[in-house]
Amino acid sequence: MEIKYPIVIIISIILFGLVFVLSNKKNLKEKNKNKIANSGFIKNTVAFKDMIKKYRLILYLLYVVIFIAVLSSSILSSRVVKEKTFSNDIYNRDIMLCMDISASGWEPDLELIEAYKDIVKSLNGERFGISIFNTTSVLLVPLTDDYDYVLDTLDKVYKGVDYYLYLCYIAGPSCTNSTNQVSKGNSYDNLSYDERNNLKKYVESGTIIGATSRGSSFSGDGLASCVFDFPSLEQEERSRIIVLSTDNDYYGPNNNPDRSTAKQYIDVSEAAKIAKKNKIAVYTIAPTVMKKEDEEVLKSASTSTGGKYYVFKKGPTVKEIVSEIESREKSLLKGQERTTTTDYPIVPFIILLLSFVLLIIVDRMVLL
Repeated sequence: MEIKYPIVIIISIILFGLVFVLSNKKNLKEKNKNKIANSGFIKNTVAFKDMIKKYRLILYLLYVVIFIAVLSSSILSSRVVKEKTFSNDIYNRDIMLCMDISASGWEPDLELIEAYKDIVKSLNGERFGISIFNTTSVLLVPLTDDYDYVLDTLDKVYKGVDYYLYLCYIAGPSCTNSTNQVSKGNSYDNLSYDERNNLKKYVESGTIIGATSRGSSFSGDGLASCVFDFPSLEQEERSRIIVLSTDNDYYGPNNNPDRSTAKQYIDVSEAAKIAKKNKIAVYTIAPTVMKKEDEEVLKSASTSTGGKYYVFKKGPTVKEIVSEIESREKSLLKGQERTTTTDYPIVPFIILLLSFVLLIIVDRMVLL
């Protein structure tokens, strides 16, 4: 605790001292003058001497009270403060939610999105980002600690995927690989054309660029893109994690199952090597039904980065992933130093208040 403007107290004391000295000089001059003739007898009486003693006592008391009032008011004016410098450093992890939103993953995506939301709600202090991919990747949410924004974005992705499933339900068996298990009660018929179009665009815009010539569901490209969605990979030592949801079931152009026609730039194994090089652990959540060869590739890629591979079971999978993430070492986010100044006026204010009360009491004593 310190006084911010001590000069105010010094000036106040000096002024009080000057006034006190000058007033005493004037009183001494007046005292040496005999204003009443033949008053010597009265001055020698016991009663008069007692009154003079009482008067001087009250006068000295008055000086003391005034000095205390001046001192406390000057302290108030000079500001008694306490300065505290702190840095809003936090220890946390950076987590990128990397989601395959190709047609083969629409149905498990609905449950996986709910799982993602549970993961976000279960952790505290982490920064989250969201990336979705099909043929190409789109970064929906850069790393942020705004959990409401992250959850709201996941809700929008959910609605977009759900709407695609709804369209498949209407289209029937001819619609992609979906089994069309979508809630019939979740009707989008009452939405306007623009509203329905926006739901589609939220999932497909930027994710199917070149699909007709390259193919779709490129998990390797999607994972590699997620790696480079982390900022300052080389400049900062960070604790980084990717939670990847995919079935790794990629296709050639026009859903051609012949993978030799697919033009994926990088496969999952190569993407995992890039993640490992940048010290990023990959935790993969896979659907319960998938090809054995794809499962083996995903499992090997995940464990090679220090992460794990999970076959999705909503409750246990979320708990296991959260437990694994919490067990990983946190990293320091260096914050900006700030200085706060807190005033403590209460003590000098109370003293000043008591001084005024004493002045009133002393005034009453003079009258009595």
